[in-house]
Amino acid sequence: METCVLNWDGTMQIYSPQELDTQTLIDNGAYQSWIFGPSLLDENGKAKTDFQTWSYIAESHPRTAIGYYEPGHYCLLVVDGRQKTSRGMFLDEMAGLFEQLGCKAAYNLDGGHCSFMTKDAKVANHPYKPEHTIQDGIFVMEGLL
Repeated sequence: METCVLNWDGTMQIYSPQELDTQTLIDNGAYQSWIFGPSLLDENGKAKTDFQTWSYIAESHPRTAIGYYEPGHYCLLVVDGRQKTSRGMFLDEMAGLFEQLGCKAAYNLDGGHCSFMTKDAKVANHPYKPEHTIQDGIFVMEGLL
């Protein structure tokens, strides 16, 4: 399982299990990390079409993912699904979208009923199970540093 790491300098890197080394993370200034995946783009920013993950994950689902443009510039996407008006996305569809958006890297986060986004304290999407408890998240704010 790949690990996505956000570094203090604003860069985002994705490590395979073979590359993941605690000292490397410390040396690169790791700030946050997420373990779910998989990564959606190859090292050239092109959409992957083959994913080394459970077949269930590759199916169409509600999704949450993060894309990376350059230090400090990211793209957060949430896709609704499992509803009459939204079917979710397959991993290759999400990968293609991040490629079209020009991201250099992208990483699939936990989705399903956890795909939930707020902006200015208002829900910005139509969650599959809005009453579900969300245990983790990414908080974005300007001006912290």
